[in-house]
Amino acid sequence: MLVLERPVGSSINVGGLIQVTIQGVRGSGRVKVAIAAPPQIRVWRSELEPRAVSTPEPEGAWILAIEDDASYGKLLQAAFQIAGISRFEVVTTIHEAQDRLASLSGDQLPACVLIDYHLPTGPGVELVRWVRNEGKYARLPLVLLSGDTSEQCVDACLQSGANAYMEKQGEFDALVQTARSVVAFWCGSSVVA
Repeated sequence: MLVLERPVGSSINVGGLIQVTIQGVRGSGRVKVAIAAPPQIRVWRSELEPRAVSTPEPEGAWILAIEDDASYGKLLQAAFQIAGISRFEVVTTIHEAQDRLASLSGDQLPACVLIDYHLPTGPGVELVRWVRNEGKYARLPLVLLSGDTSEQCVDACLQSGANAYMEKQGEFDALVQTARSVVAFWCGSSVVA
């Protein structure tokens, strides 16, 4: 499951065939939408202004993951490799993630950052807040991961500034499908509209 939070009135164009427009209001003027995209469908995001034009094709995109469980980190890496991501880096702490991001220039940034919600060095939302406060990372897509699917957890993830919440899948095939959705949404070619 991949849950996104989008402003009312925004649209998501899926593969040029399907356009989803958010029309309802929930809470602070936002609506949550879950999208499952088959691997052959590309998703364009109009709000990714200058970065959208230069977003690499999936073959060149890479993902940074912050996951303290080494076994689950390897599962994530395997799932994302099946989904078309050949470069997948895993760090285990918030500090390591900050150091890794700080070492990169704007054109070297990952296409997406996956952040475990429950880290021993602090909650993943702390890293989300840090990333959002650093100017060069303002548009970096952040996805918080958790096995907790409660509405409170999902809301906390999205309210922290994360772009999406991703359920930690126990079944590998489900994890691969979720990885394909993430790759289609953040690692494919985006078009500024």
